[in-house]
Order: sequence, then structure tokens, then C-alpha cells
Amino acid sequence: MKNHSIVVYTTENYLTFLKPLKEAFSFNNLIYSSCDLQTIQPMSANEIDHVIHSAIAICQTIGVDSNSHFKKIFVFDLRDKTIKSEWRLSKKGFNLAVMQFQQISHKNAIWFWQLANV
Repeated sequence: MKNHSIVVYTTENYLTFLKPLKEAFSFNNLIYSSCDLQTIQPMSANEIDHVIHSAIAICQTIGVDSNSHFKKIFVFDLRDKTIKSEWRLSKKGFNLAVMQFQQISHKNAIWFWQLANV
């Protein structure tokens, strides 16, 4: 008579494979860029960082994992031969960042109006 048994093949290597896969799926949802924020309101790189860090603070305050809405990436500029930092944002992260704008212009007033309808 044969004995059958269930063998669990979960190893640490298998779990390390899942982490990059999860990151790839979450990166796929980051459809906006920090450059998109500048189309609504012209800002310096420091102002963009301040706006995004304020939006990240909102996520952390309410216990939401900000990594699924904000990701800092580094882009190599071939023309200048420099590395620049840029942010990728989800739709919700982008909306949170826009809400942190200090000045009210025509473009971000339109964006706020659209957000009110969501």
C-alpha cells in the first residue's frame, strides 16, 4: 500500500521571487509622474518634493502604505549626463499631491473641481 503525503515547497527563495513581482504590479499603477504636477502649476524640484512629502505624510497619518502610491525613481539624462530624481504616483497619490498646492491657479482650481465630483 502506497503512502501519499503533501510536501510544502515554500522556501525563502520562492518568497524573494514574489517581492519583485509585487513591486512590478504596484509600479504598473503609478501612472503619473512628477512632471505631470508641473503641467498644473509650475514648481521647482524642491517644491515638488515638499508637495509629495506632504501627501505621503497624509498616507502615513491614516495608516495607508504610501509605497503603493508614491515611488521615487532616478532617471539618467543623456544630454547633461546627470542623474535626476523623479516621482511616480498613482491616481490617488497624484490627487493628494495636487491638494497640497499652496497657490490657487486656474488649472488647479479646475482640478479641485473635478476632484469634488469623484
